[in-house]
Amino acid sequence: MNILITGASGFIGQHVIAQFEQTHHQLYLLSRDTLGSITFEENNHWFIGDLNQPESYVLPQIDIIIDLAWSQLDDFNSRLHRQEYEQHEKFLYFMIKRGVKSIFVAGTCLEYGVLEGQLDESTACIPTTEYGKAKYQLYQRLNGLQQSYEFNLVWGRIFYIYGNQLKRKSLFDYVSEAINSNATEFNMSHGQQERDFISVELVAEYIAILACLNENVGIVNLCSGRPKTVEEQVLAWFGKKEITLNLGAVSTPKHEAQNFWGCPNKLMGFIS
Repeated sequence: MNILITGASGFIGQHVIAQFEQTHHQLYLLSRDTLGSITFEENNHWFIGDLNQPESYVLPQIDIIIDLAWSQLDDFNSRLHRQEYEQHEKFLYFMIKRGVKSIFVAGTCLEYGVLEGQLDESTACIPTTEYGKAKYQLYQRLNGLQQSYEFNLVWGRIFYIYGNQLKRKSLFDYVSEAINSNATEFNMSHGQQERDFISVELVAEYIAILACLNENVGIVNLCSGRPKTVEEQVLAWFGKKEITLNLGAVSTPKHEAQNFWGCPNKLMGFIS
C-alpha cells in the first residue's frame, strides 16, 4: 500500500517510519524540515512540503495517511494552533476528495480537558487549551466529512508520551540530562499528580497497526491504562541512580487535572 506520513521528521514520525522497515508498503514522507539522519528503505520517498499546498504534491494514489504533523507544542495556548487546524483541515479534505480511504490522525488527551479519573473514548470532551480545542475541532470536522465521503478514520488520542529525540524539552529530557550530568538533586513538581505514561516506541507500534487495519476505528486512546504518580515515574527513569527529588520546586501546569489516565480497553481489542 502507498502510505503518506506527515510530520515524518518529528518525534513520533521517526519511530513510526521504523515500524515500516522491511515491509512491502511504499512510504511517502512529508516534512517541513529535512529528514537529517533518519534512515528508511531505499524504495521510499521523502519530500519537504507545505500542508497549505497539497495540490502541489506529485504523488500516486495514496491508500493511507498517517497525520502526525503539528507545531507550537511548546505552548499549548498559542493562538497559532488555530492556523494548524486550518492547514490540516485543508490538507486532509483535499486528500479525502482525491480518494484516500484510510486516515490516522494523532489526537491528544488534552481534548478531554481537566476531567479527573479514568477517561474512555465515550467521555465528553471539554478542552481548555488552544491545542486541545484545535485537535478536537479537527476530529469533529473529519467525523462530519464521513457523512459525505467514504473513508476510514482512526483518531488516536495520545497520553503522556516519552522517549528520546523529542525536539521540545519534556520531563523525560530533564531527567536524562540530570542522569548524564551525574546530578545529585532534581527539581520537579510536587509529584503526586497521576498520569498515564507511555513510551514513543509503543505508541509508534500502535499507530502502525491501527493505521493499516483499514477499519473505521474512530477515537481510540493510545495509553497504558496504568496511572502512576509523576514522582513514581521520575524515580523509575532514574533507576538505580541515587537522586534527591526537590518536590514542589517546579509549579504544575494549570491546564491539567490532578489525576487522570486513559482506558485502554478499545485499543487492546484491536492489537491483542
